[in-house]
Amino acid sequence: MREALRAAPPDAGGFDIDAVWGPPWTELWLRNDPFEFAPMLRDNGTRMWISSGSGVPGPRDVVQSPLDAADLTIAMV
Repeated sequence: MREALRAAPPDAGGFDIDAVWGPPWTELWLRNDPFEFAPMLRDNGTRMWISSGSGVPGPRDVVQSPLDAADLTIAMV
């Protein structure tokens, strides 16, 4: 998960992932790591709603630029 987060921002506009939670070796990153706290969700009986999309464009997915077209194409692949 950490590697995927680190790889995605440069492709999405050059964002600095370390500006979100700090470098991955710090306590701030660890406090936001879902893999660290998933057992607590189970142990506390936390109810969750999990859903996902199909990748098929919906009525609000309007293509206004070549980047929009590329994003929709990637989402459908």
